[in-house]
Amino acid sequence: MQIFINATTLMNAAFGTDETRGWFKLRGVALLLLVIVGFLFLLALVPSSGAQIINSLKLPFIGKLPDPLPPIIAFLLSLVAVAVNAVMFSVVYRYLPSPSANIDWKEARFAGVIVAVLWEVAKQVFAFYLRRFGQAGYNKMYGSLGGLAGLIFWIFYTSMILLLGAEIAKMYSEWRDTNGHKPAKKAARKRRAARAA
Repeated sequence: MQIFINATTLMNAAFGTDETRGWFKLRGVALLLLVIVGFLFLLALVPSSGAQIINSLKLPFIGKLPDPLPPIIAFLLSLVAVAVNAVMFSVVYRYLPSPSANIDWKEARFAGVIVAVLWEVAKQVFAFYLRRFGQAGYNKMYGSLGGLAGLIFWIFYTSMILLLGAEIAKMYSEWRDTNGHKPAKKAARKRRAARAA
């Protein structure tokens, strides 16, 4: 839960806003995000091991899938993973920043889809690297801490992709504001600014 609370500060910095939720409300949102994003993250892992799961179920109408999947099936499973990740990141971009960031579903979805594609590409590249070069290189360089070095690199890379998505959502939101695609939100912002002044 604390990771979402800490990420709120970074998201608000990316959106150029201050936190307006209270202590309890922020923790409640973080807890709810932990449950929803955790479930979606686990659901996104299913396509990665799709062949193993289908083979373990022993469904008579499908039969046994080959262990290296045919490219078309692997591609379809990757699309399912991208779709689930897009929903996961959209939820994060919609609810993690402060409500004063004025991010609606369209902007969150736009950034979520872009980040989901980037994250899936990063997952595939990182998996390829670990299969080809990672095991021998990490074990020689770091010994038994090789897995920890890989995990730290992956966490760093994922956090950079997450913040890039926040910047994309902010830029898209600003583009929509300047081109008149969000007139109701512009009027609401002006009313809030007038009340604050």
